[in-house]
Amino acid sequence: MTKRQVKDYRLPQAYEKGNGNIWNDSYISQQLLTAHLDPDFDGASRKAAFIDASVDWIEKEFPVKQFSKVIDFGCGPGLYAERLAKREYQVTGIDFSRRSITKGQRRAEEQRLGIKYIQANYLEWQPSTAYDLALFIYCDYGALNEEERRKTLAVIFDSLNEGGQLLMDNFTINQLAEVQEKSQWSYWGESSFWSDGEHIVLSRTKKYSGNLVLDQAIVNTNEQQKIYNIWKYFSTRETLLGELEAAGFVVREFYENVAGAPFNVNSETVAVIAEKPGSLD
Repeated sequence: MTKRQVKDYRLPQAYEKGNGNIWNDSYISQQLLTAHLDPDFDGASRKAAFIDASVDWIEKEFPVKQFSKVIDFGCGPGLYAERLAKREYQVTGIDFSRRSITKGQRRAEEQRLGIKYIQANYLEWQPSTAYDLALFIYCDYGALNEEERRKTLAVIFDSLNEGGQLLMDNFTINQLAEVQEKSQWSYWGESSFWSDGEHIVLSRTKKYSGNLVLDQAIVNTNEQQKIYNIWKYFSTRETLLGELEAAGFVVREFYENVAGAPFNVNSETVAVIAEKPGSLD
């Protein structure tokens, strides 16, 4: 492998984007989809047992008679959408990944589930109908910068009926405290998660101010250098409360996770139910 592709190894500014995007990269998006669909792996989606428990709790907390219309932001291939549709919810899923949406549509057709899937960037999406319940889970919130978080909450708020509910989660600073800064090189003579064929990967984790962490992969092949900057923002209950209230929501309750476990000071994730003021018929 030649070195002519070695161009940029500087640390980026906070929230700076790389020249690669894992969600629309033709190779990496397939690796992500495979991880999503692995029921025993929680690196892309939570494990199947947890999702089952989560949907059980969601059904109790948001009964279908009152919250029949559900939208799942960042739905992936539809792991939550399918389970909810089987319990007679009317489900819409929206995701940026075309590959995930296509897979979700195929799975829904095979199971004869009436799920509506939308391939779009929800930062720019404008809802044309109103929903009773919005899901924004698996800590997707933490991948967004401050302006993107504001925009996303505004879109979710606009997508809900008055009295509609939002269930969302994020990483907490307890998890941040366990993050270790590191960097390492790896050479691959064949395919890895990051690329097909021969390549070199610099992986590094770096803490930034403002409860922010960068997980970066710089991938060099004989043809190009791709930089994937994956940002993780870590919340406290207080910061999450402030951001939700600024978006117009009324916070109902905090939990440890989206399966309804009670929140405690050592929780590594925080889930919240927030309401759009008004009455839900």
